[in-house]
Amino acid sequence: LIFVAHPAHSEIANYVASSSSLFAGAFFICAVDQYLRWRQSERARHSVLMFAAAMLSFLAKEEGIAIVPVLALLELSLPKTPKKPAFFAALAALGAAMAGLYLGFRPHAQNYAQPGVTVLDYFLTQIRAYVHYLQLYFWPFGMNADNLEFAFSNSVRDPRVVAAIVFQILLAAAAWSTRSWRAGWVALLWFYAALAPTSSFVPLSEPVNDRRPFIAFFALAGLGVPLLFWVIQRLQKATPKHLARVPLLLAGILAAVFVAGSRGRSQVWSSHETLWMDTVQKNPTSGRAQNNLALVYIGRGDWKSAAPLLEQCEMFIPRYSICKTNHAVVYAALGQEAAAEAKFKESIALEGQGIMARKHYAGFLFRHGRLDEAEREFARVDEVAGRYDLTGRT
Repeated sequence: LIFVAHPAHSEIANYVASSSSLFAGAFFICAVDQYLRWRQSERARHSVLMFAAAMLSFLAKEEGIAIVPVLALLELSLPKTPKKPAFFAALAALGAAMAGLYLGFRPHAQNYAQPGVTVLDYFLTQIRAYVHYLQLYFWPFGMNADNLEFAFSNSVRDPRVVAAIVFQILLAAAAWSTRSWRAGWVALLWFYAALAPTSSFVPLSEPVNDRRPFIAFFALAGLGVPLLFWVIQRLQKATPKHLARVPLLLAGILAAVFVAGSRGRSQVWSSHETLWMDTVQKNPTSGRAQNNLALVYIGRGDWKSAAPLLEQCEMFIPRYSICKTNHAVVYAALGQEAAAEAKFKESIALEGQGIMARKHYAGFLFRHGRLDEAEREFARVDEVAGRYDLTGRT
């Protein structure tokens, strides 16, 4: 119930445009389940299913590679089980295969890092991100579909980085002091291992993302069960007999709060407009969120509502060509042809070898009877797209 109803997991379930994190998590926990079954029965089919699920988790999303250290951690932590060198050798081979696949494909993939964000900047920011994700699990309020307000850190002297380092040192010390309680430090190490692929040295476009800690939250959900029972038992011992059911009532209230929180977050995700209105409210300087909300209004022809959002978008991200293209479309719809054409040309200059701005500009020229100019622009679209853009060819 803790896991299913937890509001932080609603981000994964609601983000249906990309189910990669959901599939990676599903195969990840399947691999852990098959591992535990194999340790209990030592039947070969469980080991085969374990490695198959582990690879499927990685193939769904790169963060699935965390299954390798997590399985090694479980093997080292389980009591009264002989450690098998062959198992660790197989895990090492699995990790090498995953790393080889990742390195083989990554050079051909898009670089998602923001301009100007170095590896060191990203790493320092992720020190803060671990604390953010812990807070998100234990206080799941203020979830954010496109969190750019978190901002990147570019110095180890940043007070936020220093505070995060101090907090995590204290957390590690607390876990070490209770190392005889296996669940505590296993969950903490699982949490860090599962976040490492996205929150360490590989820069991504956002400083944090509420969908990244999904696999890490498996560990905290598992830890929550013994913690909750421990708290209930302590409360029951401390309360009079006629109040013995109060702790269970409090646990039920917690579950109800989680359900209400998940429902509320699902309502935010129920339409483009409610999602991006919520995102703009939480990220008032996010040009990307403002552009996406403007697209909602463009889609229903509400040009006057879209225009100020796109003006704000351009102010916060002056080199965001998509925003300029949409602004040009709005200008054209409002009959401001000169402003539209100027904005299209700005967008084309920023877009480089892209085709979206040029394609919209060619359509603008066509609709205004400037056929020779439109033909040249469509031909350029066709050329840049390698003759694969059907709109340009048509």
